[in-house]
Amino acid sequence: QFFLLNDDYLYQATGLTKEQIDNLAVRSFSKYDVLKACSICITEYTEGNKIRILPCSHEFHIHCIDRWLAENSTCPICRGEIVDSRERGNSN
Repeated sequence: QFFLLNDDYLYQATGLTKEQIDNLAVRSFSKYDVLKACSICITEYTEGNKIRILPCSHEFHIHCIDRWLAENSTCPICRGEIVDSRERGNSN
């Protein structure tokens, strides 16, 4: 007989689909932007880097955040949901 001490694993978030990720805003970093670094790889942005903007307004290198979002459905900084839970469930 098994006892569940912690059933959080039943509610683990799943990542977003490629289509959902591709629908998020993208911009290019320019020399006029205030110097910033990606919070995922801790590397400063350079001119021409593709930056993905999440609905919560947090920004990351596109290749860093896309990998994160393939496995998670929340912002890595504020943990805000990227898409409505109903959209996530209907993404198939």
